[in-house]
This record gives sequence, structure tokens and C-alpha cells, in this order.
Amino acid sequence: MKEIILSFTQAPAFFIYIYFFSFFFIKRRNIFKKIILVNSCLFFFFSLQISTYLFKFPLYPKKNLYEKNIDQNYSLILVPTAGFKKKNNKIYNYPSENSLKRLDNALNVLNYLDIPIFISGGKTIDDFDNEADVLINNSVINTDNKKIILDKNSLNSYETGKNVSNYLKKNNYSNNIILITDLYHYKRMSGVLKKKEINPFFIKKNFIPDKINKSYFIPNYKNFSEINKVRYSYLALINYLYLDKIDIKNIL
Repeated sequence: MKEIILSFTQAPAFFIYIYFFSFFFIKRRNIFKKIILVNSCLFFFFSLQISTYLFKFPLYPKKNLYEKNIDQNYSLILVPTAGFKKKNNKIYNYPSENSLKRLDNALNVLNYLDIPIFISGGKTIDDFDNEADVLINNSVINTDNKKIILDKNSLNSYETGKNVSNYLKKNNYSNNIILITDLYHYKRMSGVLKKKEINPFFIKKNFIPDKINKSYFIPNYKNFSEINKVRYSYLALINYLYLDKIDIKNIL
């Protein structure tokens, strides 16, 4: 069911489906024209970068900003993995650029803090290694003198939150952690953590909106890929809310 919903709602295919659907009303001209007009306007709007810009705003974190030299006790830096490298519809047993960027950002934080990095990522593809091992083994930065904790069992955000919670309780550590992830994943992951009574802090430079320019109002087919990322974020949040894995108050 999940895959069907994701496939059907993917842009621009969704708008093409609506065009086909409109032909069922071709004999009812007024309805047919309204469907075509509304669908065409939405198709045009979502081809503009300004649409992505507007829909991304609710995904930005608004509190728990990590700041250097502040007297705050942090237990760890959480780095959820983000899958494998993909190119030309082929998947490689190599970390995605997003995963590598998250680890790099986490290692930069260690210039100011002496706490472990908790990398979470299990075996999501049968023939591949677990994502945590793949990430740490392919990092170009030397991590030999860093304390790295590998969670090789978590297959999603909920399991990551559960395993982080268990680790903190087992070691009697503070519930304040630093979460390193991307904009499309942050609220879902932080919502799970807050449900577990964990306080995730974020790095401000990782969530700075781009400035609007004239290109934001020019149709661009490539914008649909960004819209699909935003769409996945909202659908995942709705799913986690429905399954009671996060609370609405924790994502607002």
C-alpha cells in the first residue's frame, strides 16, 4: 500500500493521471474544464522552485539550536544513515552523498565537543552490508581516534529512536543529543526522539533557507524531484502520526 501511494502521488506523474481521469467527465463539459484548468495551474505551480521553497518552510526546526560554548551537557551526536549511492537507477554498496555529508558534519562538531558519534543504519538490502558499516568504512576522514558507536539493527527512524533511547538509559546519560540529518528527515526523526523524551539539538548552518531570486518563478522540470522529497517527508510524518510514533506537538 505504501509503495502504491508513493508511486501514485509522485510528480509529475500525478498530474498526468489527473488529465487521464478528467476524460471520464468529458461529456460534462463544465466539470471537465474545471479539472483541466485546476490541474494545469497546479502543474505549473509545482514546476516553480518557489513552490518547493514555500512547502519546505514547515519542515525547518524552530527550537533546540545547538550553540558552541553554551553550558549544555550533550551525550552523543546522532547520525542516521541515508541509504546507498544511486546512479542511473543502479544501487551501489557505497554510502549516499547525503550519508557522507551527515557524517562529515558530525565530525566537524567534534572540534568543539568530546562526545561519541552514534551512527544508525541496519541491513536494508539483502546483498549489501548494513548501512552503518558501509558509511564508516567509506569515510574519507580518519575516524580512528574518534569514539564511534554503530547501531547495525535500526531499519527506520522509529527503530533508531528506540535504540538511542535504550543506549542513553543503559548508560545513564543525559537526554540531550545533537541530531545530524537533512531537512526532509529532521522533523520525523526529532519527533520520534521527543516521543522517547530525548531532546535533539540541531546545527543552524545545516538549515538555512536559500534566498529567493528570479529563477524561483521560472518553470523547471527538475523542481519535481525536490517536490517529491517534500511530498515524501509529509507522507512519512502523516504515517508516523497515524501509527502514534510521534506526537503532533513535537513536530510543530
